[in-house]
Amino acid sequence: MYGNKGGVTFAVIVIIIVSVAFTFVLSAPQQAGLKYPNLVNYTSKNTTDLWADANGWNFGHGQTNPTLNYTTGELITFVVTEADGLPHTLVIAPGPKETGSYWTVLTQSQITQTVGHVSQNQFLFTQPGTYTYWCTVHPATMVGTIVVTSGSSTSTSVNLPSISTHPSAVHISISSVNMNPGKINYTLDQTIIPNISLTNGETQ
Repeated sequence: MYGNKGGVTFAVIVIIIVSVAFTFVLSAPQQAGLKYPNLVNYTSKNTTDLWADANGWNFGHGQTNPTLNYTTGELITFVVTEADGLPHTLVIAPGPKETGSYWTVLTQSQITQTVGHVSQNQFLFTQPGTYTYWCTVHPATMVGTIVVTSGSSTSTSVNLPSISTHPSAVHISISSVNMNPGKINYTLDQTIIPNISLTNGETQ
């Protein structure tokens, strides 16, 4: 009889332990990954080579943890070479420091632990700002900054001299405009305006 009670007690303890463990798993914080950007709408391409070393990105291969500079719309191919035989990842997050939400560019299984192994993946920055890249296995030493500037083109407007014409004017063609400090030189190619004569000249 005591043997049966002991068996029941043991079974109850096992059930309690399993229930507590299951509850802990469900309540444990889950990693919230960011949605990977669409790689279709890019305006240019660039390649960045990185060496994965626990002492720092590119340790022994130039500047350690270099600041990377890109523009919006630039499709970046990250080429990572395993340098020290340890596990590494490559992740990126918006902001000046590591956060709990990030984009995973390369996983441990992709980088591998084979020295000299090369892995690569692409990423597209769509918003200007400061980003952080790092290795989740070695976040204290393998961390660097990414600066993304706007990739939009700028234009400069030039105001040509205004010309008052007769209502019956037919055609005015300005064949060339030369910009000089303090003045604009212009050349009139064809002028067909009744009773009005225009010649080459300059305006200040």
